[in-house]
Amino acid sequence: MKTRTFRSAALALIFIILLSMSASVTYANTNYLPSSWASQKIVISATAGIIPEDFDAQPFTESITRKDFCEVLINTCRIFGITLHELPVSHPFTDTTDNNAENAYMLGLTQGTDIGIFSPDLPLTREMAAVMLSKLRMLFQSSSNNGFENFNWNHGDWNHAGDLYDFGGDNYYHNARNHGASENHYSIVSTTSTGSLAYSLPMDEQQAARLLVEYSTDSNLVSGWAQNYMADVYALGILSGTGEDKLDPKSDITREQAVLLSLNVLAYCDESQIRAAGVAECVLPAPAGIFISPSYYMSDVYLRWNTIPLASAYDITVFKNGISSYTMRICSNYLDLQTSSSTYDQYSESFAVTNNANLLYSSVFGGDKKVIHAALKVVPVNSNGEPSVFFLKREFTIFPWANASEMITGDPEKSQFTNISQANLNMKSIKVKVWNLTASGTKKPASLTLTINKNVAENMKKIFEEIYNGKGKFPIKNAQGYSYRSGTSQHSNGTAVDINPTENYFISLDGVIKSGSIWKPGNNPYSILPEGDVVHAFNRYGWHWSPDMNWSNGKDYMHFSLNGK
Repeated sequence: MKTRTFRSAALALIFIILLSMSASVTYANTNYLPSSWASQKIVISATAGIIPEDFDAQPFTESITRKDFCEVLINTCRIFGITLHELPVSHPFTDTTDNNAENAYMLGLTQGTDIGIFSPDLPLTREMAAVMLSKLRMLFQSSSNNGFENFNWNHGDWNHAGDLYDFGGDNYYHNARNHGASENHYSIVSTTSTGSLAYSLPMDEQQAARLLVEYSTDSNLVSGWAQNYMADVYALGILSGTGEDKLDPKSDITREQAVLLSLNVLAYCDESQIRAAGVAECVLPAPAGIFISPSYYMSDVYLRWNTIPLASAYDITVFKNGISSYTMRICSNYLDLQTSSSTYDQYSESFAVTNNANLLYSSVFGGDKKVIHAALKVVPVNSNGEPSVFFLKREFTIFPWANASEMITGDPEKSQFTNISQANLNMKSIKVKVWNLTASGTKKPASLTLTINKNVAENMKKIFEEIYNGKGKFPIKNAQGYSYRSGTSQHSNGTAVDINPTENYFISLDGVIKSGSIWKPGNNPYSILPEGDVVHAFNRYGWHWSPDMNWSNGKDYMHFSLNGK
């Protein structure tokens, strides 16, 4: 009876949405319609049974309450096949006896807002939703017989610089594996003495912090209790940002967003119910874990995506300027166009090894030295060889330089400009926003002009914008970029920046101060904090801080450079 009711509601909603396409239709009822961008997935969610009855009696764009979100989650659990526990005789909350809230409590999806308090009518924030969605994801994957058998615990994902990216590899789920792991299946869900469920953290705090800082500009706003869960659902593409790389953790989730987020969890863990609803194709948010190498080099293109739990292979398509240029079915979760790779050709049903990286790159993108606007589309394929109806997609840009030297000097064989005249021709002056510190100790907006290599000018604007928008409002009274000097100084190339040089000295390993006078982070407001807004902003765009580079001649606390020198 319940399934028939959901299906009838879905058909009614589809009918309403179809009618809304005609401007001449006048509605006599008071039912609300979802936003145009959400309408397709709302129909899918209704057809699958996620949307409760009479959900459209309130505006889809209103904030959803904690109680109503629990109803959506419990519906999603029923679709997945989760057995609901018998509700306790004594109610866990003093401010509600709502069955969905109590079911969510027994499943461990919520502990309330305080001891014995659920706050049923409180609007649900994005970070509250992230915690519940992450636990829902863990519940589904722990309950599935196929739950993580396709994860390769011995394979980490490395970028070309040798840094391990923890999203989707063995380190990402290291903590989870240590709680009840078996050969092909593990669980990070346990039963408490009261019969309710409890969850281990999906990752450790350091991994969560690193991920949130890497892919968002407001990670400092995420509450400590939500960081691990926000990192989990954001990395897996279940929850996306709100634009401009922002997470907006304290903003409210709307009713239509709540439905789509639940649909994303269901699609990520097992899209068979979505397929059964007749869906032909739909896009999951691009997860932060789709790694596109931030390289400026031609042919240095490394594409990697998170492992999808039930996928045995992936159909990938690479687009060049909006046109499909490469399609392949592969068993791994990465495609490296720089090195040889073994791939499975879905058309010839055979494996092919590409030994010439430049040939593979050229076959996909050609040899023209132009900026290429590219995109990666990834479709998971199940063990029966059936492509999923959901796919991941991310756009990226390839710049037309052969290597770092060509990006800097225009010549792939020259790492430095020959003379000051040549260097001057390759520089650009930009104006950036900064905070100035007044005599009274307050901070006021200001600007300064910085001369920098023309090929990194746009990224430099973004770096200073992130510093300006940072939580600490770091004050900058002076900064120097391009300054032609003898030797191999990166200032001569316009690929180094010194910030507040007096308060961020250059000190040799034997303690002799070579430049500047002090460095007192935390005491002097102009001194750069390790792991602070300034360092994070530069690192985000591939620039390095001298103290992090283990220079043999000392530490230059004012100095940031593109190549770490």
